[in-house]
Amino acid sequence: VLAGVAGGLRDTPRCPAIGKVVDRAGRWWRPSLEIAWPGDEERYTVVGVDAPVCHAAEKPPLAAACRADLVDCESHAFAEWCDGRALPWAVCRAVSDGPGDSLPREVASWVDDRGRTRAARVAGSLVVRPWRIGVVRALGVRTRLALEALAERVSALVESAR
Repeated sequence: VLAGVAGGLRDTPRCPAIGKVVDRAGRWWRPSLEIAWPGDEERYTVVGVDAPVCHAAEKPPLAAACRADLVDCESHAFAEWCDGRALPWAVCRAVSDGPGDSLPREVASWVDDRGRTRAARVAGSLVVRPWRIGVVRALGVRTRLALEALAERVSALVESAR
């Protein structure tokens, strides 16, 4: 199970149930593990891209072109890897930035390959561009709330599997 945050391309619940993963090339995958959140009958599509979608103006064209609700940088590679090895898989995502939210371009360098925040890089970016402090604080709050909601969902999933 791949769990983490994603950007919202459309208005969605904070932790939407993912029913399909697509990429920009038109390839798609359906999770082999069914993760049903209580009360969530609708399934959402996440498009995997190779670099973060940072500007709000980039989100509507991507949503339309890929018929996707969310965007991230990992789901497509994860789905392809698991399917290629006949491994069961699912994707759990929580929305950290909505369709109208923009992110600083350097946001990709703020997280290491294990998903941990590189505080020194964030601080360095803010020293150079202090006017972004408010944007980064708001992103931090939204991401924290998203990860808390995701943790609740994943915990419930683990409990139901026991």
